[in-house]
Order: sequence, then structure tokens, then C-alpha cells
Amino acid sequence: MAVFVLGSILAALRIPVRAWESPWAEDAYEFLHRASTHHGPLGGLAELVHPYAGYAAAYQRVVAWLVTFLPVPSQGVAISLSGALTQAGVAVLAYVTVKAMAGSRAPAAFVAAWVVALPLGQEVVDNLANTAWFLLFGSILVVFWRPRGTTGAVTAALVLAFAALSTPFGVGSVVLAALVWWVTRDAEMRPMVLAGIVAAATQVVVMLTAPARTMGTYPNPPLELLRGWLRRVAGDGVLGVGRYDPEQHVHPDVTVGVLVVLVAALMAALVAWSKGVAAVSLPAVLLAGSLVLFTVTLLPLKVTTVLVPEASRYFVVPALMFLTALALLVSTLHRAPTLSRLLRSGVALAVAGACLFGVLSSWHANDMGRSARPTWQSQVAVARADCANHSARHREVLAVSPVGWRAVFSCRYLTR
Repeated sequence: MAVFVLGSILAALRIPVRAWESPWAEDAYEFLHRASTHHGPLGGLAELVHPYAGYAAAYQRVVAWLVTFLPVPSQGVAISLSGALTQAGVAVLAYVTVKAMAGSRAPAAFVAAWVVALPLGQEVVDNLANTAWFLLFGSILVVFWRPRGTTGAVTAALVLAFAALSTPFGVGSVVLAALVWWVTRDAEMRPMVLAGIVAAATQVVVMLTAPARTMGTYPNPPLELLRGWLRRVAGDGVLGVGRYDPEQHVHPDVTVGVLVVLVAALMAALVAWSKGVAAVSLPAVLLAGSLVLFTVTLLPLKVTTVLVPEASRYFVVPALMFLTALALLVSTLHRAPTLSRLLRSGVALAVAGACLFGVLSSWHANDMGRSARPTWQSQVAVARADCANHSARHREVLAVSPVGWRAVFSCRYLTR
């Protein structure tokens, strides 16, 4: 409970309060709009797997449907803060799962904190549209988690299923879970894997039958993807983006990322020498998964990794996976009695200090112009006044962020 409450506050504080009052893009334009047309005890579930941008976004639609039960003037703030609450929920999941993996609270607290304070990908903060990235990270963690009770098993199954139903990359988590089950033959994983397979199959069907998605392209040759991972995941994931000037479109170099990777490699070598190769197996899997996910995500999307403020949501999960690997390595290294106490403490302090600098230098998220937009409450008030002169079927257009986005709602819904 403490992790959830503190995580919610930290996630919400990263963006100016005024920005909460202007829903972000798809939050109102797609999710809240469609939920409003099917408002009722079960009506919103009719949109559960309705495709948007070529795939199903089930979690976002469920949250938007729940928001419709609130008074209309408060829905703008509620749907914005739902992102912070989701981050906090995944932070709790990270705390529980990493604590089980490492057998220690310190690395668990580190990873949980980085879920709500990651110093890159600020456009994922406090909006519903991008919460699937945090669900994706949670679905990767539960693959390596063996909960002791029914509550944990159900939670793991739901997280994996919702991730697969909310983002195409969640299908990859299901494949990973199936591979781990096939290798370990762990009977306790079966319910989670089965739930994931059903969700993944549903997502695939939705994607195959959805209208084609169109987007711009940007060339990303393999070597550029590797440099991009070093810049944005290993570099920015640890030291943040605050050291760049976004207005100047600074080209981040790979120096910081290379240094961080060298430190990680040194820790892995020390852990393997002191504890055995098996002790670095899980961090190695997470590191390899970070590279693979980064490549698989950006290769078809053709997203540039050069400009600092653009599309950094695609770097969030690889960075969290990399930081989790670092946390596990530091924790294992710190408990290695065969190594010098000064060496163990020095490495731990160096990693913690670098990450703390990253958070402090990159704390305030860019609100993407949301603070300058008309508030949701003010627009609802104007729309209600206009609805007094029209029938319940009349539709009102409300402006949302960023500039140019609009959401349409019926007077019947706005005046209820």
C-alpha cells in the first residue's frame, strides 16, 4: 500500500497540475468518446477489443469505461491521473516480483521507484493512451515470478492477458512465458500461460482484421539501432535526458551508454566469479530482452533514436528491463563475501548516484502543451450551455491536447 500511494503521488507530480485538466489525444478522442457511446453497467465492454491504430487496446478501454461513471466535469482529470495510478500499480508489481527474484528489498524498491520516476519517456506520464507500456513491463516481470498464493497467480494471469490485449508487443510476453513454461515445466505457470495465449490469439485476430495503420518512416539500419540502444536505453535510462537541450535537438552520443554497459559487464563478471555463472542468468536474460525489444519495436516503426524528445515511449520498457538487470547485479554483488567490501560499496554507490542524477535532472516531464490548452471543465461548461439550445442527440466538439485533436460527445452524455 505504501508503494502504491507514494508511487501515485510521485507519478502525478511529474507533470504540472494544469496539464491534468486537459486529456491527452486518444484518451478523449478515442477511448473516452467510444466509452461514452456505450455507457452503462456493461455497455463499455462492447468496445473491449475494438481496434485503434491497428490493434486492440483493451486496458485503456476498460479504464475509460470506468471513468464514464464519474461526473462528466471530473472525467478529464480522472482519465489523466489514471496513467499515474497504473504506473503505481505496476510499481507495486515490480516491488513484489523483484523482491522475490533478488530476495532483498533494496533492488525491489529501486525498480519500483524507477517505474514512476524513469528519467526518459515523459510523454507516458499521466495519460491513459501510453499505459500499455507499463503493462508490458509488468507482463515481462510476471513471467519470472512464482507467486505463493491464488491472489498472486490471478494477478500474474491478468497482467499478462491485459498486456497482450492492449499492445501487440504483449504477444511477445506471452511467447516468452510459453518458452519459460516449456523449459521449466512449472505446473503453476499453466493458468497464466493459457490466459496469455487466449489474449494473444484475440489480439492477433484483431490486428489481422483491423484497418491498415499508416505512419511515417525513418531509416534505422542495424548499426544505428545498436547506437540508439546505447544512447537512449543504457545512457538516458540511467543518466536521464536533462543533460540535453531539447530546443537545440542535440544529437546524443553513445559515450555514457558505453560506460554504463562496461560497468554492467564488470559487475556481471565479478558476480559470475564470486557466485557462479547461474547468478547472472536472469540479468543476462533481461539485458538480452532489452536489446531484442528495442530492435523489434523500432525496426518496423522506423522511429528515429537521434532526437531527444521524440517517440521516447518506445524506449521505456527496454530501459526498465536494463535497470532491473542492473539492480539484480548490484544486489547480488553486494552480498558476495569473497569480494572487497570497498569494491562492492563503491560499485553500488556509483550506480545509485548515476541513477539519482538522472532522475533529478529529468524530473519534470514535458506536458506537451497541455497546460496551455482549455481545461476540460471549462469546455464541458460551455458545451452544456450550448446543449440547452439543442436536442439530446446533438454533438459537441471539445478540444484536447495536443493542438489539433478534438473529441466529440453527445449532449445526452454531457448533460447527464
